[in-house]
Amino acid sequence: MKKNTKKCEKICLVNLGCHKNQVDSEIIIGVLDDAGYQFISDPEDADIIIVNTCGFLQAAREESVEMLLLMNSYRKKGRLKKLVVAGCMADKDRHYLTREVRQIDQFISPFHLDRAAFVLQESHPVEAPVSSGLVQFPKAMRWITTPPSYGYLKISDGCNNQCAYCRIPFLRGSFQSKPPDDVILESAEIIDSGRREIVIISQDTTAYGTDNPLYGDFTGLLSQIVKIPGLRWLRLMYLHPAGISDTLLQFIADHPVICRYLDIPLQHTDPEVLKRMNRRIPGTHGSKTDRIYSFLEHIRKSVPGVAIRTTLMTGYPGETEKAFRNMLELVDSGAFDHLGVFPWSPEPDTVAVGYQHEAVDKHTAEERAAMLLSAQAEVVEARSQERLGSECLIVIDGPDETVPGHVLGRTEFQAPEVDGWV
Repeated sequence: MKKNTKKCEKICLVNLGCHKNQVDSEIIIGVLDDAGYQFISDPEDADIIIVNTCGFLQAAREESVEMLLLMNSYRKKGRLKKLVVAGCMADKDRHYLTREVRQIDQFISPFHLDRAAFVLQESHPVEAPVSSGLVQFPKAMRWITTPPSYGYLKISDGCNNQCAYCRIPFLRGSFQSKPPDDVILESAEIIDSGRREIVIISQDTTAYGTDNPLYGDFTGLLSQIVKIPGLRWLRLMYLHPAGISDTLLQFIADHPVICRYLDIPLQHTDPEVLKRMNRRIPGTHGSKTDRIYSFLEHIRKSVPGVAIRTTLMTGYPGETEKAFRNMLELVDSGAFDHLGVFPWSPEPDTVAVGYQHEAVDKHTAEERAAMLLSAQAEVVEARSQERLGSECLIVIDGPDETVPGHVLGRTEFQAPEVDGWV
């Protein structure tokens, strides 16, 4: 849809949730900009407010509802005419939202971001979810909202892993790769914007192409992206452990433009807990946690100098004190350079919700999470001390607003927003 004259309607978009949601917000802005809408940052002056919701956890759903109620208040204190829901909750959680928030005018399904302009032109809400199970990847140019140093590149949507604790397949459908030509074009657009770092994200990054043999595999996709002129860093996030092959590791080792940094969500280290999670991790089908040590060591030997980030969960049903202590020992040993931790919570539409009677109590789960983070803080401090006095390439993300005259930069061992700055 070509842009002609600007429409009168002003839109404020509020993004919640993960970086994948952020990319969806950037796509929505691009689609609606092409349709002639104006975007502003102040909701009080907006005719239309779009809230891009997250429905992954109960806390995220509550945050989404609270934000919608807050934005709806601008009907009285602002000029709001239409409140629109986008994101994970705009499709499968639609009926839940309409119970909690009475005055929702429209829904933009995450499966149909290309219909955003059409939705806003509707005069009444669509009551039933409109997903077809297939994501329609819009062709409109994104409005990249990250700092001028990096941009996120989402190469697929949905997931086929069926992890017992996860709502993603319910919310986002089956795994679907974005066509490779579109991925390459979008990569070039990020670099053409002046950015020099591309951060690849997905629900299951290493699964790229498994749904369509014509697309090739993830390593094949990387072989095209690394050739884009002007690209300095290519960062890989959300790598399922079972998808990390020797071929991929060798390719990373052979191409310096790919950051020596891998984000590998393990979720746990105990074989029995992993089995109940329906998580496949190489070398963990036996009875000893130390097989994960071997998995991580193989990665470090294959890609010298690599930094590894992971995510761990505490309190999952069946997690014994011994299983937790083994996980704590692994963290304390310095196995990870960066770590995210969260206590398990029972989520609707997941297998694990049926395990609640075996769950660790909430207080213990939170206490265990704090212990893991405390142990990791000591590892990070030790690693930082080791790097004092060394020289390394950094990318400047922007000014440090807390210290006048200072700027914030990152090494290739630090992903945007989650791993701190230099």
